[in-house]
Amino acid sequence: MNERFSTIESQMKMMMSHQSQSQPNNATQPEVQSGNGVEGQSGNRVEAQSGNGVEAQSGTRVEAQLGNGVEAQSRTRVEAQLGNGLEIHQSTNSKDEPCRLIIESSLETVAKGYIVHTGDDKIHCDDIRDNLRVRITEVIVGDADLPKAISDEVVKVKDAINTFVPWPSHLVLRGFEDDVSQVLHLEEISAAVISLYMRGLYETLLKMRIAQYVSFMEASQFAPSIGKTNNIVERARLLAERLNLVEKGMFLLTPYNLGRHWMVIIIYAHSQDAYFFDPVGNHPKEDVVSVVKSAFDLYNARNNNLRRKVQGVTWYTVQGPKQPDDKVCGFYIMRLMRDLTMSNDPRDYLEKHCYGQKTYSMDEINEVREEWVSYLTEYMP
Repeated sequence: MNERFSTIESQMKMMMSHQSQSQPNNATQPEVQSGNGVEGQSGNRVEAQSGNGVEAQSGTRVEAQLGNGVEAQSRTRVEAQLGNGLEIHQSTNSKDEPCRLIIESSLETVAKGYIVHTGDDKIHCDDIRDNLRVRITEVIVGDADLPKAISDEVVKVKDAINTFVPWPSHLVLRGFEDDVSQVLHLEEISAAVISLYMRGLYETLLKMRIAQYVSFMEASQFAPSIGKTNNIVERARLLAERLNLVEKGMFLLTPYNLGRHWMVIIIYAHSQDAYFFDPVGNHPKEDVVSVVKSAFDLYNARNNNLRRKVQGVTWYTVQGPKQPDDKVCGFYIMRLMRDLTMSNDPRDYLEKHCYGQKTYSMDEINEVREEWVSYLTEYMP
């Protein structure tokens, strides 16, 4: 596994190092940066040569050619073409950010576009509130519903091409340069890294025909330190809405972050059992217990589960593998989610298997990193 990851690691390092090596020679030289970190500078001519044959040249345009076929060109925009046919487009307006737009129910990417920062707090006369102003430039799932219909004629993603629309901020995934660095250097990882991994993991489970047993919830919907709200009532409402979508026999996984530390919660809605995994072995936080209890109060009231409401939530602390330092907690919860969702008996895995493993090996962590890179190449904007 170390050998397998080293090849991907070298590619990631090349992308990141080339970005840091290309610096302007003086203040009058414009700089062009592509979505994958390739940079060139325009003057008379600038050349940068790296170990895998990366070369950037600029006359009237900037071109960068990587050994895997990535090419970046700049005129009115920057384009990067990967060998697998994916395209990255970055607006020349430095305030616009390339992004992917996903939907809540399946974490599926339904469109690509740009976050547009104008300073205006309204779109089509409506307040933006917890949304971002985005411009859809590429439709992936045209029949997907917009989170908020613009009019009777603009209700689907395919209706909104090249149109400004409000999109919930927690469902907008930005560029991945920082995320690549975090995964490469085994640093503290962001919610976007975990979100991408959950999306890729779900696709893998679909191919294995076992996705019907699991559902995922975005960390930004639940975690107070990175979410859109710290309000327990609002977070409980969001969790209750998700629980109502979970069918009998399924379990819901949601990453949780409280002060730069990742944990994960696994909930069986119909039995009201909740498992808490903290890579340092702590018991459920008071904040977690309060939100889950309030969410189940709403869930039981809606479903007339009076007996369940009296019974309450049963909590279990998963004493699984312990992290060796203070930076790999995110990789640990991704690995646990992977092993849990692929196990034949998830409950048995949580209650028995985890207890016999003291830590994850570097091979096991590298496997997660390798999978994340493969998901990145598939889903990157």
